[in-house]
Order: sequence, then C-alpha cells, then structure tokens
Amino acid sequence: MAKAKIDPLVAAEETAIQTLCGSLANPAEPLFVGSAAKVKLAADVALKRGWVSVHEKVVGKKKIKSYRITPAGIQQALVSGEVTRLVQGVSESVVSSRMAIVDIESRLQGLQASLQAQSTVLERLIQRIVPPNLEEILLKSQAMSTTVETPSSSKAFHERVDQKLLADEILDALEDYNRRSNPGQFITLKELYHSATHKLSASVGEFHECLRELNRQHKIRLVPWGSPMFDLPDELFAMVSNKEVKYYVHLDK
Repeated sequence: MAKAKIDPLVAAEETAIQTLCGSLANPAEPLFVGSAAKVKLAADVALKRGWVSVHEKVVGKKKIKSYRITPAGIQQALVSGEVTRLVQGVSESVVSSRMAIVDIESRLQGLQASLQAQSTVLERLIQRIVPPNLEEILLKSQAMSTTVETPSSSKAFHERVDQKLLADEILDALEDYNRRSNPGQFITLKELYHSATHKLSASVGEFHECLRELNRQHKIRLVPWGSPMFDLPDELFAMVSNKEVKYYVHLDK
C-alpha cells in the first residue's frame, strides 16, 4: 500500500513551529539557518504568518538576511508547543547560561540579557499552563503608565496639563527633530516626551492621550516597535494602539 503524500506546506508549518519553540529555549540561536529548500519554505511560511520579521545587514558586498521572532510567533509557539518540552528546554538553557557566566567573564553582559529572557519565559510556563495573552499584558503596562507622574513635577497633586499647549509643544518638538535628523528617521516616544514636556509638567499618560488625539487628527503617525518584545527599552513610554505596540512617531505630512 502506497504511503500517503505529506502536504509540503503542512510540513513546512510544522518545521516553522518547531523552530519557534527552539527560539524560546535559546533566544540567541539564529532562526532558519541554511539553504535547504525545507528551511527556506519554513521561513517563508513563518514570515507570511507574521511569526517572524526579516532583518538585513550589509557585510562587504553581500546582504545577510536574518529572522527575529515576533510577539505573534511567541504566542504561536506557546500554543502549539509541548509545555513540558518547553519548560525542560528553557530550564536546561538557564542552567547552561549560568555556568557559562561563571566560566566566561568576557561574555557576561550578553549572557545576562539572554538569561533574563529565558527566565521570563520559564516563570510564565511554570505559573500558567495556559499561554499568556500578550495583548492583555501590554494593555496593563499601558494602563500603569497613565498613573505615573513626570519626575519634573514637584507638586503634591498633579494638575492636568492643557492638551492644546501640550499638542503645540509636541508638534514643535517634531518639527525641530525633522530639521536636525536624517530624512525618514523616526524619533522615539521617550525622546519626544522629554523634548516636548520640559516646559510642562505632563505625565506619561497625558502625553499618550495627546498623541492619540494628534494621530486621530492625522497630524502625526505612530510607528510600531518591530523587534521582539524582550528587546523593547523603556516600556513606560511605549503605548498600545490598534493592537500594536507603538514606540516611534513622525509628522504626518
């Protein structure tokens, strides 16, 4: 009896998911390495599903392409992977990283960053068998930022800043940034916050509220964070809009 043929796309999707699960256990391991047709097809499937993003760098005359796992890829790996296998893989990776830190001091900083990411995944898997809702986590982080007052305010009770004045300061800061920066370069929300609020005692929440209104008026455009979430610096200044984490902004002209 002839064996049933396996759909190449189904096999490629399974390979892609296995690769994503391996990335959770060892974030430093590059994704989809090799020129085999099976690897290329798996990478294409992961890219179309939004599980990875493509990054290119030029070395000499060559363009080297690499892949990074996205929040959607993390979610898919947690849903599809075997929890026990993931816990075991991450645990082994954590132990291995700790030994490497002791043995190789010159690589301490890089290993600490990798260890932190691995420990976070391990804690989530131990505490919750059900995969975490990444969108809910980001929304909670955003809600917390609205309660934090700006460090520059010395008042016991924060007075609400005039949104029109704050909007004018934000637009002026963006105009000034455009004059000083290269075309197409985006300013981070952290840098814009400090530039636009140095004259006003605006909280991060008021700053985000004003950005949303300017975005609705099509005066600015919010740009999402395109790398893995564990690489996101200064989470306090990032904001969630349209189910995306926004971290950059530019004038919409």
